Amino acid sequence: MNSLLLQYRFVFVIGLLAIAAALVTDRTRLPLALRGLKRVIGGSQSPSGGRLPLWRRLLAFAIVLAAFLIAVFPAIRA
Repeated sequence: MNSLLLQYRFVFVIGLLAIAAALVTDRTRLPLALRGLKRVIGGSQSPSGGRLPLWRRLLAFAIVLAAFLIAVFPAIRA
């Protein structure tokens, strides 16, 4: 069972990175590709929503560090 978790730890890493990205994504802005498309079409630029709360940025940073540790270091054997 432990070797199975070691083989598929990339799934956990990608999942953690997705959670971190969702935490720091500004919900009021379009994704980058759609912003470019909107600019080409001629839509007006929407103002930035401001900075994210500190707790969300710190939580996302901690999740990225956890994903790094899972990716780099093998599981600790008991």
